[in-house]
Amino acid sequence: MHKQQKEKKSDTVPIELHQASSEVASCTGYEKFTEAVWRLCAEKPYVRKAEFLTIVLVSNSRAYEMWNPNDPSFDQTFPVGFRLFETECSPRVWHRHEAIAWVELKANKKFNSKGIKK
Repeated sequence: MHKQQKEKKSDTVPIELHQASSEVASCTGYEKFTEAVWRLCAEKPYVRKAEFLTIVLVSNSRAYEMWNPNDPSFDQTFPVGFRLFETECSPRVWHRHEAIAWVELKANKKFNSKGIKK
């Protein structure tokens, strides 16, 4: 019974993520890694909230803080996404490349502030 529960849990991860992680694990250089990530962006360009938060490495509550202009953690560069339809109940989606670009922006700012050049 416990073994079946573990199998079900692993089935919930999208097949694209399994494929991308195996490709990334086999990469030897930064160029190959970047190529694998951007290939995934071309195959599945839009992501829902759970996958978006996984990409940007931010919790759900932290994301709401970063979206709120009245919060001290507000980040104007944090991707907002867009609604698929005109209704309030419409799911919000994000461009995968915008999420990756935001992470790279933050990484570049951190490296530049420490005087390290890429």
